[in-house]
Amino acid sequence: MATSKMKIKKVCEWCGTTFYAQKLTTRFCSHRCNNLAYKEAVRQKRIQEIETKVQTVISEQPISYFKDKEYPEWYGYLNRRGEVLLPLKGGKWKGCFHVPRGLYQCWKTLEDLMNYK
Repeated sequence: MATSKMKIKKVCEWCGTTFYAQKLTTRFCSHRCNNLAYKEAVRQKRIQEIETKVQTVISEQPISYFKDKEYPEWYGYLNRRGEVLLPLKGGKWKGCFHVPRGLYQCWKTLEDLMNYK
């Protein structure tokens, strides 16, 4: 196999040093720079795949864990692994919102019934 006599001045894409290449497609100054760039590309691809997978899990999991599959209500308490910590559907904080809201709705319904002619 004959070698080319052509010398093309290039800059290594990994380390940035100037070198003379014999082919137009050469991107790196040495085998070492080529290996390091390849390993970095593989590493970045794996990181991207993992981040995509994590993003999918984050966007789908919490809602599926909070929902009760048997009754249309949400569990109030999960542990860090997403497992039901307490089978309670409410607690002292849930009542602070829902009880006054329910009383308000009853009040408005009774007012509407009284004004109905």
